[in-house]
Amino acid sequence: MITAAVMYVMMRSFNKHALPSNRNDLKFMIWCLYGMLLFAVNISRLFIATHFPHQVVAGTIAGMLLGEVIKHEHVSKLALRHYLGWCTLLLILVAVTYYTILLIGLDPFWSIAKAVKWCANPDWVHPDTSLFFSIDRDISTLSGFGVSLYLAKRLKVDSELRNPMVKCLQIILSIAVTLTMESYKIPHQNELIFYIGGFVKFFSMVNIVVVVIPYCLKKCFEPVERIKNS
Repeated sequence: MITAAVMYVMMRSFNKHALPSNRNDLKFMIWCLYGMLLFAVNISRLFIATHFPHQVVAGTIAGMLLGEVIKHEHVSKLALRHYLGWCTLLLILVAVTYYTILLIGLDPFWSIAKAVKWCANPDWVHPDTSLFFSIDRDISTLSGFGVSLYLAKRLKVDSELRNPMVKCLQIILSIAVTLTMESYKIPHQNELIFYIGGFVKFFSMVNIVVVVIPYCLKKCFEPVERIKNS
């Protein structure tokens, strides 16, 4: 879902701002590329991440709908209270969904049980792809993004350095931090530790990428930029 939503916004923005309005053939090729990318991601989810087909299809459709909705929103203008409000709404929806499933006598974690049962190797089943961990990740990312934007404004790291080398260094460091933190697998023997660890992991990741890295680079290279401009 996340891939479908993010790529939808990127492809649509590219078609709108980077391509001439009369080049429908190029726009069609971009959307074909988008479809091929989603197909490859979906296949990998089926055979590597042990997703069920209905999860993949539903996630793709939901992601495209989400991308269509958020394309009109200017997230840079949202305040911390907006992000915390969305997190609260997600928590309420999760609680209502969870206890509703329990009340009707079903298992909220039925997909994990079936995956463990039918997968050739139960060790291939990743709990971090479950619905509730996805919600945990979304809430931690949303709240982390809200806090990081608030801190960025307070620390004035939103004023970007114009040096292309610094921007490239920022991108490299951000990718390195993201890949390093993503490679760390949270122990799932204890559910409470698993979900708290997931929240801390993604909350920290967002703040490091949005605040810590730009702030450190600004402190390192701002004197050099000031000398060059003087």
